[in-house]
Formats: sequence, structure tokens, C-alpha cells
Amino acid sequence: MNLKHPSLIIWDWDNTLVNSRPVVVAALNDVANMAHLPLITHQDIVDVMGTHMGRFWQENFGDKKTEAVDYYLSRYVAHNEKLELFPETQDVLDWVRSKGIPQIVVSNKNQHILDEECHRLNLGKYFDKVVGTDDRHIAKPTRAFADEIFGEEWPKNALMIGDGESDMMFAQTLGVFGLFIRPEGQSVTFSYDARVDDLAGVFRFLKDYIR
Repeated sequence: MNLKHPSLIIWDWDNTLVNSRPVVVAALNDVANMAHLPLITHQDIVDVMGTHMGRFWQENFGDKKTEAVDYYLSRYVAHNEKLELFPETQDVLDWVRSKGIPQIVVSNKNQHILDEECHRLNLGKYFDKVVGTDDRHIAKPTRAFADEIFGEEWPKNALMIGDGESDMMFAQTLGVFGLFIRPEGQSVTFSYDARVDDLAGVFRFLKDYIR
């Protein structure tokens, strides 16, 4: 990829452009209270933020994990007024727009929730497209999701930015550069092209490379 002149920037949403952690913590505590679980740990929060069907759900709910996740999602919606922009969110989006680079959002969040959050936070003006999932459960990192978003013309020379394994796998699916957001102290088992600690690090990375 020619990082100096990317043709498109593909953003993840949660914990990339917006801070979802306060919402996740509140919703997860509601789940714990409902199910009389022990206090939620930091690792529980990390696991749930990484995947809706991760270790936390399997260990605590087993065959009933789908119902538990559905309850969690209902509580997430109830608490989503706690969703926050990162301090750098609007600055980095303004800067990318000033460079004339198209931007889209591709998220595994339900489309109607994503649309509401994007509207409420007044971020829709930055994006050519905001894509979430629907009841068919097509999502990152599948080729089917890429086909649904891009049709026969997949992006070339694009940059995928996100904080999750599915984001970096989606970059590989598309054959584009994957910029991974995760503090260096946290180990991962999947590949990426470059890594930064947070959105501030993303901003520095972009300003270093894009001309």
C-alpha cells in the first residue's frame, strides 16, 4: 500500500472512534446483577468488548448464552447515552477530510444502533457510508460482508483502522493495510501491519505518512 495517498480509510466504530467502555461496563453489571454473578472483572470487560460470544458468556451461561447476550444488548441500548467521543475523534476526522480522503465506518454493531449513535454524536457528516450488521448476521471479517459493502469493486490502496481481531482479519480479507489499536503491553495472537496505543497514536501515524 502507498500510505502517502490512501484511496479510502475504513474505520471501526466502538473503541476506535468512540469510547464504548462506559456503556459496556454498565450493561455488563446489569447482566451480573440479573444472573447473580460475581463482580465483573477487567478481563470480563475485555472479553465482552472483543466478542459478543466470548469466554465470559460460555463460562457463565453455557447453552443459554444467546439469551444472555440478548439481555446484555438490551441493557447496552439502555445505557448508550454514556457513549463518549475520544478527545481526538473530531480532530482526526477533520484532518482526514481536509486531505480529501473518503472515509467510511464498518462495524459489527447492529445497524439501527450504529445509525442512532452516529446521528446523536453528529459524526455522519464525515462518512460516505456507515455500515453495521443486520439480522442476517453477516459481519467482519467475512468476504460476504465485503461483497455486501463494496460489490465487485473492493477498495485498493485503503487503510483499515480498528481495535479488534475482526478488524485486522477484515483488512486481510480486503487485502488492505491494517492499523491496529491496542496498547503494546497487551499481547495478541493475530497479525497486523502497524500498531498504535490509542486514537491519538492513530492521528500521529496518519500525519507521519499521509501527505
